[in-house]
Formats: sequence, C-alpha cells, structure tokens
Amino acid sequence: MLLILGLLTLAGPVQADESGLVVEAQTIYTLESDRVAVESEMILTNTLPDQGGVTFQYYFDTLTLPIPAGAVNVVARTASGSRLSVSPGEIDGNVQSVVINLPSRLLFGAQQRIRLDFDLPGSEERSDGQFR
Repeated sequence: MLLILGLLTLAGPVQADESGLVVEAQTIYTLESDRVAVESEMILTNTLPDQGGVTFQYYFDTLTLPIPAGAVNVVARTASGSRLSVSPGEIDGNVQSVVINLPSRLLFGAQQRIRLDFDLPGSEERSDGQFR
C-alpha cells in the first residue's frame, strides 16, 4: 500500500535567519506498509555579504538540520545525485540533528540544491513506539 501522507511547502516571503542562510524546502511524507519515507528538496542561499572585498568572505560548508530521532537510511544528495557526507548530531528528546557537508563552499549570493531522504520505521499498532 502506498499513500502520500503530506506535502510541506514553505510559502510566502523567505527571510534569512541571523546566520545569513536561507533554506527553502519542499518535503513529502509517503506512508508505506512498514515505514514513512521522507523526501526533502532544499534550495540553500547565502545572503551574508562579504566585508571589505575579500578580506572577510562568509560562506557555508555544512548544513545542520533537525530530523525525528529514530530516523534511518539518512542520505543527502546534490541536485545531480552525488552523495553527500551526513553525520549524526545530538539527540534531544524526539529530535536528532544531522550535519550535511555541502559539495562546495556556499558563497554570498550563490545557491545550492540538495535532497535529504530518510525513513521513519513503523511500530506495531498501540505500541509505545514513536512512529505507529
């Protein structure tokens, strides 16, 4: 059985956080018989201008994102399909961070497209598991 569970899209004006990184994402949750498959397509934009010409050049080379604790098969890829390094971060309750190494430095005004996929394993009905 295959069922598209939901689509999460960030809409409206997009603004950078204090770090200067804008992340626009579309995420699809697909309910399968034994798991929920999650696919997230992201566009990253560096909005932090360089200072003093090239004296201070601001760039991003990693992206840290929260995902549900217990997620498995975590894979990040570039738009062309090249696999990116993903490292698990800290777990805080039901949330775990993952650190994705970007394929190159994300310089001011530049964009990169990446895709993050992971699975949320199912639990038996009425179990204490997080995903059921």
